[in-house]
Amino acid sequence: MNSWTKENLIGYILLSPLYLSSIILFKTPFEFYISYIPIVLLLPLFVIRNGIPKVLASLLFFLLFTGLYGIGNGQNEVLDLLKIWINIGVSALYFYHIILYFKKDIKKLFQLYMNLAFAISLLGLIQVIAYLAGIEQLYTFFGVFNKWGISEGGAFGLRMNSIYSEPSYFGSAISPAFFVSILSLTLKKSFFLSTTRNIVVVIAYLLTFSTVSYLGVFVILILIILNYGVFRYILFALPVLIGGYLYLHSNVAEFRVRVDGITALFSGQTYSAFDVHGSSFVFYNNYTVTKQNLIQNPLFGSGLGSHQHAYEKYSLVKDFGGIYDFNSQDANSMLLRIVSETGITGLILTLFFIIRNFRKRDESETADFGWVLSSACLVIIVLQLLRQGNYTYNGFFFFVWMYYFINTEINSGESILTFDAASQDVDS
Repeated sequence: MNSWTKENLIGYILLSPLYLSSIILFKTPFEFYISYIPIVLLLPLFVIRNGIPKVLASLLFFLLFTGLYGIGNGQNEVLDLLKIWINIGVSALYFYHIILYFKKDIKKLFQLYMNLAFAISLLGLIQVIAYLAGIEQLYTFFGVFNKWGISEGGAFGLRMNSIYSEPSYFGSAISPAFFVSILSLTLKKSFFLSTTRNIVVVIAYLLTFSTVSYLGVFVILILIILNYGVFRYILFALPVLIGGYLYLHSNVAEFRVRVDGITALFSGQTYSAFDVHGSSFVFYNNYTVTKQNLIQNPLFGSGLGSHQHAYEKYSLVKDFGGIYDFNSQDANSMLLRIVSETGITGLILTLFFIIRNFRKRDESETADFGWVLSSACLVIIVLQLLRQGNYTYNGFFFFVWMYYFINTEINSGESILTFDAASQDVDS
C-alpha cells in the first residue's frame, strides 16, 4: 500500500492533533498548538455542512447542566467551566467530522493512524540510537519541538518519548497500535503493517520505560483473555501477568518506585509526600481530593473544570505547592476527574458507554475484525481513564468516536468490518 498518496497526506494533516502536541506557535492569551490550525480552518465548514450530532449535543448539554449546577453551589467558576466545555466541544466535534469526511471508513482511518504510529515509533528508535551515539542534535530533533524535553532513565539512560513531550504520552497515544502489532505478531498476520514495522512499534513502545506503557501491556493481555475466553486462557495468562509484573518490578526502577509508592500510600504504610515517588503521591493525593469532593457532591460532582478548586480544599499538601501541585487541574486520571467533576452520574454514563459499545470477538466469524479495532481503541480509553486527566490531549476523542462508530456501524449493517489478512496489501 502506498502511504504517500494525496488522500493519505490530507489524512495525516487532518489527524495532526494525534501527534503534534509538542509545537506551540504562541502562549498568550493561551497555548496555541500547530495542530490547531486544521481545526480552526475546517471545523466551521464541517459544522455548516453536517451540523452537530445529537449524541454530542446531549453530552454537551449534560456537561453544561452539571457545570452550572456546580457554579450555583459555589463549587466552580464560569470561566473554568466554559474553558473546558468549549475545549471538549471543539475537539469532539472536529474528530466526529473527520470520520464523516472519510465516509466512516474505519479501516482506512485506522490504516492512517497505524502508518503514523510506525513513523513516530521509528523516530523514537532513531532518538535512542542517536542518544547512545552522543549525537545531541539528532536525538533532540534539532530543537524543532518547543514543548518537549529529554526524559532520563531506563536501561540506556534515556526513556524514549519520540516527538511527544513525555514517554507516558507516547505510551498512551501509541497503545492502540501496540495492541494491533502484538496481535499481528502473535497470530502471524499482517494487520495494517508488515512484520518488520510491527516489530518497530513494539520495540519503541517498550523503550519508553513508562509505567503507562507497561500498564498498557497488562490491559492488552486482559482484553485478549476477554476476547478469546477467560476459562480457555486464564491458566496461561495468569503466569504471564504475574511473571511480567515481577520482571518489571525487579528490573525497571521507574516501574518499581511508582508501584511501591502507590502500594505504600493505599495500604496506609505512609501518607508523606517525601517517602514515595512524586508521581505516586500526585495520583494518591488526587484520589483523596476526588473522594472528599464526591462525598460533598455525590450526584453531579462540582462541575466541569472544577477539580482545581476541590484540590485547593482537600489536597494533602495544599500548603506546599511546587511539584505537588502537578495535575491539580486534571486529577492525574480522567476517571478521577470525571468522578470529581460529574459525580456518580458521570461515572455511570462513562461505564455505560464503554460496555454498550464494546465489540467482543465472534468465534463464528473467522474474518471478523471489528473486535480488534474495538479493543485497540479501548486500550487507550482505559489508559486515559487511569493515568491521563486531560479530556482532549493527543486527539483522545478520535479514539472515542472510532470506538463508538465501530459498534454502531456494525450494528446498523452499514459496515461489516471483516479483514482478510492474507490478501491485505501491507506496507513493506
